[in-house]
Order: sequence, then C-alpha cells, then structure tokens
Amino acid sequence: MSNLFDLEISKIFPFEPYKVQLEFMRGLYNILKNSNIINEQVNSFYEFIKNSENAIDKLRQIQQNSLNIFDQTSILSTYNYNNKNEHSKEENNHEKHIICEMKTGSGKSLTLLAPLIYWLLKHKFDLFIMKENLKLKADEPEWIKESIVERAIEKYANILEKQKKKQEYDTNILNKYFTFVNDKVTLIEQKKIEKRVVEETNRQSKNMDDIPLIYQ
Repeated sequence: MSNLFDLEISKIFPFEPYKVQLEFMRGLYNILKNSNIINEQVNSFYEFIKNSENAIDKLRQIQQNSLNIFDQTSILSTYNYNNKNEHSKEENNHEKHIICEMKTGSGKSLTLLAPLIYWLLKHKFDLFIMKENLKLKADEPEWIKESIVERAIEKYANILEKQKKKQEYDTNILNKYFTFVNDKVTLIEQKKIEKRVVEETNRQSKNMDDIPLIYQ
C-alpha cells in the first residue's frame, strides 16, 4: 500500500513532500480508512453487490470510463468485506496528539488536506450512497434490492458523466484564456498585448535603423 499511496498522493501534492510529511499522510489516511465513517447503510449495498456479477461489471465499467486521477482496477478494490464497525469505542476514542512544526510554505495545510482528498476520491461511490440515503432492507426480496442497486449505479454513472463534461469544459476555458509555463499562470490576452508591444518596438527600431545618417 505504501508505494501505491506515495505514487497516487504525488498526483495531489503539488511538490515532492518531505519524508515526515509522507509518513504523516499515510498515517492519517489509514485512520480514515479504518474509521467508522462508512456506515452500515453502505455495507449493506456492498454485501449485495459482491454477490452480483452484473453490478460489479457495471461499477468496473464506470470506473474505467470515468475521468479520475487514479487508475483503479475496481471501485470494490478498497472495500473490506469485514464489518467496518468492529472497532470498539475505546479504539475510536483513543486520542493521540501530534505537534507539526515546519517552516512557512512547506505545506502544513496540504499535508492535512491531501490524504482527505485521497480518501474522498477512493470512496466516491460510498459517499454517493450516503448522500442519496439509499438503503437495502434485509427483509426485502432480492429482485427489489437488485432494482435499487441498478438504479443507484445508473444515477452514479450519470453524475460522473456530468462531472467529466464540466471538467472538460473548465479545462477548455483555462486553455483558451491562460497559459501555464514554468509554474506561472499568464492571461493569454495580456500575453498577446505584450507580444504586440515587442513587435511594434522592434518594427520602430528597424525603421530607425533604415533612416540614413546625414553628416554635416
């Protein structure tokens, strides 16, 4: 997990983090991953999905077609089929404190945000289930559960498609009006103005060179 995490977190972190930052981010991500944030509502969905080849195939297809910064083989790849609520309250309430002292501009805030963003990207489908308040009741017939799951996957796919189109639109706008060179952002119109000024200056300079000198 360590090497994969380091590789994928580098796509979020804008510069190479220090070793201590990487260790902190790994630790924070592991805490999030092993927490009880994902509730029984999500577990019931996955318990059904893991036994449905049709649902698994649809989720894999969505993941392959979605515009994601990570190359995951399956949305289910990070799911632990063991009870996520098996941790005792004592474990979850066990407090540890960290003092983080670093120089200005070294990325203290990013060190906290990067693993959170990473976790959110890994659990988009889980969060969708919770946001939509989707539930599978244990006493419901299998065909009803299957219908609920299929509708949920279809809606999730539509949301990802809209996100993909918006991201493509935003990227086109950025590329149309801005240039990104050597970590500097420049407004293209301003660049055109600067180019015209340089061309006009060079033209005037050339005209001056063409004027014959008159010696007294």
